[in-house]
Amino acid sequence: CHSGTAYEVITTPGDPNTFLSCGEDGTVRVFDVRTKSKCSKRDCKEDILIECGKAVTSVSINPLAPYQLGIGCEDSTVALFDRRSLSTAGSSSGSSGMAGLTYKFKPEALKDRTCRVTSLQYR
Repeated sequence: CHSGTAYEVITTPGDPNTFLSCGEDGTVRVFDVRTKSKCSKRDCKEDILIECGKAVTSVSINPLAPYQLGIGCEDSTVALFDRRSLSTAGSSSGSSGMAGLTYKFKPEALKDRTCRVTSLQYR
């Protein structure tokens, strides 16, 4: 349950039961349709995989290495994560936030301005 606009929803390669979403509320969330079919909580903190404090406007999983996750943000930054180091706030380890961050950058052409990263894809 994002508290604002959800910008993108993607499926998890090789797993037809889970999907990820990113949104205006600055979170990337993971959902498993086997365990949850809806959420009606206000300001829900469950299922948060990444919480970065600024709108997350795109998300991508590397199809050749599905543990690699990339996010694009409203301030032109791109961050890469290792999904093996991530867990949701509702799990036993509960370490959402910026855990698992492996690399973060802003394209040189955008150093002096801000543009939303609206699409991100591994090649």
